[in-house]
Amino acid sequence: MARRIAHVDGIMVRVDPDWGPDTKEAIWQGTYEQDERSVLALVIRPDDKVLDIGSGIGVVALSVARRLAVRAVRCVEANPKLKDAFQQHCSINHIPIALDQVWLTPDAVLDQAPKDVKFHAAAEFLASAATSDGDVDVPRASLEKALRAHRASVLSLDIEGAEYELLTRGDLSGLRAVVMETHPQYLTAEQGKEIISALYAAGMQLSLSHIRGQVYGLIRDIPGTLSEADALRFVDIVFAADALAHEGVYAAAIERLGELPKELHAPAIAVRRALWSNFNKDNEASFEAASEAVIADPAYTEGWRLLGIASLKLKRFDQAERAFTRALCLAPTMSGLHFGLAQATLALKKPTVAMMSLRQSTLLHPEQPNADTLMQRARDKVRAQPDDGAG
Repeated sequence: MARRIAHVDGIMVRVDPDWGPDTKEAIWQGTYEQDERSVLALVIRPDDKVLDIGSGIGVVALSVARRLAVRAVRCVEANPKLKDAFQQHCSINHIPIALDQVWLTPDAVLDQAPKDVKFHAAAEFLASAATSDGDVDVPRASLEKALRAHRASVLSLDIEGAEYELLTRGDLSGLRAVVMETHPQYLTAEQGKEIISALYAAGMQLSLSHIRGQVYGLIRDIPGTLSEADALRFVDIVFAADALAHEGVYAAAIERLGELPKELHAPAIAVRRALWSNFNKDNEASFEAASEAVIADPAYTEGWRLLGIASLKLKRFDQAERAFTRALCLAPTMSGLHFGLAQATLALKKPTVAMMSLRQSTLLHPEQPNADTLMQRARDKVRAQPDDGAG
């Protein structure tokens, strides 16, 4: 039987064959919820208590719990089909985390809302959400009561657009920070701006250094944050660009990002341009944007990964080798980085190094695409050139 245990940020994940292909590939690659994990790592402090809403199969919460005491993390997940996977991952990682299966609602609307929420538990569980034609009834509970009961200082949420009601109507005054994944495919730029205004009203501010992908970290009383006016301008442009990218209109999305003034350029914006240029097959633009990202933030794993990919496509193999090596220093369990390093070192006539990288890649991802073909090429080159300086 094929091995079904993957490793994501040091967390063991049992891969269910019934999960959607995108979810399974992200888990095997080690990129599953990478942005949310990265921002939480930047935001949380040793004395924090985290309420995680939309916990899914538990990977993000387990990643946080490794940095804090186990009781410092409490989870909420409305999808009943994920309960077994969540509990299984807590068990195999020996990190017991409490899970509530409810739909949290702000007190301001709780009394007027139906007792239960109709929830659609999608086969690709990342797309599960509350919908009017949902197939599961999930009981409502008070957001504020949950925050008080856990004495939460950090609220983390990834709830497919439902963040709008929670963050614009909820009482967040007791929090030190909010980490939210935004969903421009469900929310308009105006709704995104309303969320930002509500968080600023609650005393939290946005820093450009606490953004990864579509995940934003807003923190109370830290230096280097944006004014509310700048934060609103940033979100207005970036939400619109993200919505265009979600539709696959990458050139227009990149053009929209060009409306940002220089002072609002962030590593996360450079990474967007690098990623979307890659999708648009503009390798030179992707290379330049990824270079900009890692110069601005040398700890941005995704910037190094995209720089490695662009370098490979441009046949700049020395630069690809350096980029993937730097990325692996930051994220050693991402299988795709090992595979990229193997491609670069094989092109640089280092087949033994390439073979070692491929072995590590396939240990992490047993079904890594094209691994067998690349391994055979490396073996053929070792036979023809046995000493490549690897030792």
